[in-house]
Parts: sequence; C-alpha cells; structure tokens
Amino acid sequence: MTISSVPALWAIAAQETVTTFGPAAMPAALPKTTRMVAITATRHAHVVGILVSNPKVQGSIPCASTNLSCLAYRDTLRPTLNRLGSFEPDLYFGDMSLDAFARLGTGVEPWLSFEKARAFVAEGNLAQARATLESIALMPAIESRFRLQAWHSLRDAGGQPPASVAMEVLGVIVEVDMSKGQDFLATYADQTAYYYNYSSAAEIWLRPDASLDGQINSVLSAARVILPLIGLPWKEPRRPPPSSGNARLNILTAMGLHFGEGPLRALDRDRNAQPLLRAATALMAKLTKLPRR
Repeated sequence: MTISSVPALWAIAAQETVTTFGPAAMPAALPKTTRMVAITATRHAHVVGILVSNPKVQGSIPCASTNLSCLAYRDTLRPTLNRLGSFEPDLYFGDMSLDAFARLGTGVEPWLSFEKARAFVAEGNLAQARATLESIALMPAIESRFRLQAWHSLRDAGGQPPASVAMEVLGVIVEVDMSKGQDFLATYADQTAYYYNYSSAAEIWLRPDASLDGQINSVLSAARVILPLIGLPWKEPRRPPPSSGNARLNILTAMGLHFGEGPLRALDRDRNAQPLLRAATALMAKLTKLPRR
C-alpha cells in the first residue's frame, strides 16, 4: 500500500504489508487522532548535561542529576517542561499549539517572544505574530525543539519558512513498537539526544562534550538522504505510536513532519530505511552505555 508521492518507499518484501506515509491524504481506515502517551517511569532517567543557572533562582540546577525536571537549556526551558516520572512525546515533535507551548515557559527568552506571538495571534495581528515567530526560529544557538515549535506556530499562523531553511533536518525521532511498550529515540541538530526504553528507563544527552557528535550526525545524515524520497510533509494530525511490531522513522524540518512506517524487519532490509535505522540503533547503544555520573 502506498500513501506517498513515491512508489512504496519501505516496501521490499512481497509477503509483508508495508505502508508508507507521505503528502497524500490519510485513508479513512487509518486513525486520524493523536494522543499523548504517558509512560510511568519505574526508575530515574540518566541525564548527562550541563549546569543551568536561573537568574531568578539562587544557585544552579545540576542537569547531571537524576531528576528529569532539571532539563534546561540556558535558562530557556522551564524546569517542569520535562516532568519527572512521565514521558510526553508532544515535547519532542515541536508541534504543540502556540497557546499551550507559550504557557509552559518563564519570563526569559525565547519564552517572552513566544508569549508575544501568542498575544499577537489573539489580537488577530497575524503578520506581527509571523514576524515574531520567524525571529525566534532564526535565533542563533537556540535549542532545536524551540526552533521546530517556532516554525510550526509560524505555519499555523499562515506563514512559511524561507526556502533556504525549509527542508533542513532539525530532528529525527525513531519510534519502535515492542511487545511490552515503545522504544523512543529523539535526536536533534543541536546534538542533543533523548532515549526512552519500553521498560521506562531513559537516557538524556545534553551534549556536555562532543563524544556523541559522530553518532548523532550519522542519524541526521541518513535522514537527509531519505527526506527527498518522502517528499512533502504530513498534513494530518500526528498519528498514535506504531503498533503490531512496526517502526516509524520521523524526520522533522521547518516544513513539518515527514515519516515512513513499516514492520521493523522490513525497514531493516530496505536500502533506503536501513542506514537511518542502523544509525539510530548505534546511537541508542552508545546512550545506554554512558557512564553514570
């Protein structure tokens, strides 16, 4: 079955039913709704990162601690964005509503600009909202998840990213259905990575050094090769996590979500999907072997 502008991107074995997802409309038989998945953690995440100081809080928040709520990037993420004891995919795809996302932050950038954009939208001043959101997305050294959210909100406000950055790969998310849950690996152009195992264990890499840059760049490079084959971004609501032993390869750009899905074994044998899947597996293996600090 093909739901894409290219012939059966992932289909390589005639005996297996493989579905590809691209710019075409979703068949009525497939679910059109998305949901937030909460996986209760049975143990703390292993976080490797940097010290983050908040000018409004005495002292610093050690991101190398085992508390998920410490995850932050130069004072721009509210400490409770990544909540201890839960896994929230909406925080990784960069496709929340502007209203919901703006309310997550504190009075520092880029939250101040997101709040300004939200206010402009509420006033009906979409032109100013788009200008503000584009300025966020083009901020130097901003975290990739903020950049993705800014482009998403810009598109929601009727804008489009500049052609020069429209198809830049900003992130890759690999979702794999396991018999007892879901494996979820997210990695971004800012060299950060997040791995959530079906057992509820987690590994968070906030790039304290360059030791994983090679593995992360291999994932991003493989995604750049696949991206032209998938074509235009997905226009329907994000689908629920894959099931029945399937895997989904999500590529995140300023234009939105691009993805392919099929049985894990089929993807691993496909000449287009295999490099990305194996690069992601190698990164996952590195993450799970990080020394405890």
